[in-house]
Amino acid sequence: RCVLARASAPTAAVLLNPALLDGETGKLEIVAALGPTIWVESTDLPNRMVRSGLSVGPISFGAGTKLSDRVSLGAGFARISDVSYFAQELVYGEEVGPDTFDLVVFESESTGGLWECVAGASWEPVGGLSIGLSGGVRFGSGSSVTTVDSLQTSVLDSIDTKSWDSFDPCFHAGIVLSDSLMGCGFSFSTGSDGFRPLLAGGAYTTLAYLNNGIFGVEVEAVDPADLEDLILKLFADVPLGESITTRWGLSFDDSNSNYRAGFGFSLGMAIELNRAIIEGGYHHWSRSREGGIFPYGDLAGGYRDDSANILGLGIRYVLF
Repeated sequence: RCVLARASAPTAAVLLNPALLDGETGKLEIVAALGPTIWVESTDLPNRMVRSGLSVGPISFGAGTKLSDRVSLGAGFARISDVSYFAQELVYGEEVGPDTFDLVVFESESTGGLWECVAGASWEPVGGLSIGLSGGVRFGSGSSVTTVDSLQTSVLDSIDTKSWDSFDPCFHAGIVLSDSLMGCGFSFSTGSDGFRPLLAGGAYTTLAYLNNGIFGVEVEAVDPADLEDLILKLFADVPLGESITTRWGLSFDDSNSNYRAGFGFSLGMAIELNRAIIEGGYHHWSRSREGGIFPYGDLAGGYRDDSANILGLGIRYVLF
């Protein structure tokens, strides 16, 4: 979320909108988060097929401090993508004998992902207006293997192995205008090999019937030049007391690759314990898309349903 200036940790700020960098003057805040992601892929064409896997979820570390009333600094290191995947499909062909059919086994496996390491600063020229900039490197590596193993068929066996390495500069910029009741913000993240640029904007307001909590909306344009993905997010932070805040969210994803709009929801909680804030969350998203990963598989032209369940646990701590 690009507009919640007072609820953002340093890691999220430098990776999304450095204008959100904030804190208490002269105090150093450190943050860490981790969690797994469980993904599921399914299709009904021609037969019901389901596969799933476990990949690296949110892993991040960061720190931030406010040097003066107008200047804040922050740095962060995070895993931003994971391409771990395994798939197998069996394709039966023509009958070549009594109870014997052509059979082709397709397999695909990939591993790897991207990391990002950045540092940034925010400046508040006037009260309520914050401008931020961060930069660093986006790097990672990965490999994939796709095999075709034919049994009693004229299709040739094959194996396709690929590997990649990425090391590119990256930058984030943002602006936030807010007061005690409402605010708005914009942010932009540059693209690189394996990562598409992102333009986001949103606004929030404080509502009395949410126990003076926050309700907001945000729109994200992935690869804004081509508008490959357009994501709408609705979110709310609702306090349950002086030390507990619940967080709720809905998202709708309209992508060029989607058969129908994707949908997601999230919920979480933050508990403040003196100098520490313990945060936990759960996010689920699903979509339907056309096509497959195998060039000759019988499922190549079908529709697939994807979903993911992401868990996260983090801690923020003020050292001094």
